[in-house]
Amino acid sequence: MSRVLKILSLFLVVFFMSGTTHAQQFNNLTGGDVPFPWGTEIPFPWDSIDGVWVAQDGLNEFYYNIKVVDANETGSHHVQMSQFNPVSMDLMASGGGFFSSHDRVLRVIMNMKDSEANYLSIVRAYEYERHGVTDVATVITIKFFGDNANEDLHFILKKVSDIPLAFPEEQ
Repeated sequence: MSRVLKILSLFLVVFFMSGTTHAQQFNNLTGGDVPFPWGTEIPFPWDSIDGVWVAQDGLNEFYYNIKVVDANETGSHHVQMSQFNPVSMDLMASGGGFFSSHDRVLRVIMNMKDSEANYLSIVRAYEYERHGVTDVATVITIKFFGDNANEDLHFILKKVSDIPLAFPEEQ
């Protein structure tokens, strides 16, 4: 029995000493840190994703327009996503893609309008319980391409309109 405890202790020491490496490998496989760790990821809410969303970091507000352009009988969705300035209504970044209704994650490569920079937007939905009440949070993760100095950014998205906007640049 003591041999088993020694082996288990050695395993735990090695595991915790290399935890950062394992966590990083796990994050690379799963697409980044789980931004809402106290919740459970749920199937993507395709029926309620259309609209205008805002993410806040305390100082700034980031506005996103998300719309399902087309959905077919096989469950594929064509989605357009835009980041825009709410004051000037200028389009800042946009992207799109095709996604299955079975996907739990919406991934869109966003192309910045006035630069060569691109970033990956990852949108997920989480169910969580607070004070005995179950709620759902929609979360966006921003991953910058080609700049390892920047960490992923995570924001809770709040819906401000069920009606998506139409930007001429997207047509």
